[in-house]
Amino acid sequence: MLSLIKYEFIKKQKVFAIAAISAILLNLVIALKYGEIGIGVYFGLLSVAMFILYIVDVILMYSRDLNNKSGYMIFLTPNSGYSILGSKVITAVLEGIIMLVFYTLLIFFTLLITMGHKAFIDIDFMNIDLSFGFTIGHLIISLVLALLLSVQFILTIYTAITIRKSVLANVKFKGLFSFLIFIGLNYVISVLYSLIGKLPFMPDTNISIRPDLIMNTNEYIAPLLTMALIVAVICTVLTLISGYLLEKKINL
Repeated sequence: MLSLIKYEFIKKQKVFAIAAISAILLNLVIALKYGEIGIGVYFGLLSVAMFILYIVDVILMYSRDLNNKSGYMIFLTPNSGYSILGSKVITAVLEGIIMLVFYTLLIFFTLLITMGHKAFIDIDFMNIDLSFGFTIGHLIISLVLALLLSVQFILTIYTAITIRKSVLANVKFKGLFSFLIFIGLNYVISVLYSLIGKLPFMPDTNISIRPDLIMNTNEYIAPLLTMALIVAVICTVLTLISGYLLEKKINL
């Protein structure tokens, strides 16, 4: 599995290196030319662009291996279907973590440039009020949760793609049925979240912004851990389903 993960990152390294250098240079230009207003807009747009890039990349990473001849060769290796799928999921998680770390470090680097090193050292980073009581601590926690939910969303796509290439391989309009399965999976998961959230012992998982108060970041630990556990269970189930189909039912 480690060799599969390494192979995925080798394929991506040039593109992501160029994207990272471009983001840093553009950030410097905007920070020096437009100041705080430009920085806020830039990081907002950058987060959206990085999210889109991430989702598209990890989906193509899996679909190419199922649909292209180059990917077909991977299934001729001694690796099991579970190992192949597991390597994709782990790569997606690591890629997301790398993006989150890069985004966070870029924020800190920008603060260092705009504020100077003395003011930068004295900053209480976790409780900086960005706006309406929303702090950097909240932002980091929200990004971590977004990563977990993104992996879950990606796994629903992986599962739908795997079903299309296995169970529905010889079915007419299999692409349409695959899309309906994807919609159905996400609907079932949303209903499941709703039911779990109503249980009496569950903490409040609604991360809300209170404009009259800078909330303590610690207040979000219980909801985050709860959501992370639920997402982990759902991701495990989806991984087992897709892994089984890759192992037993795949039709390349």
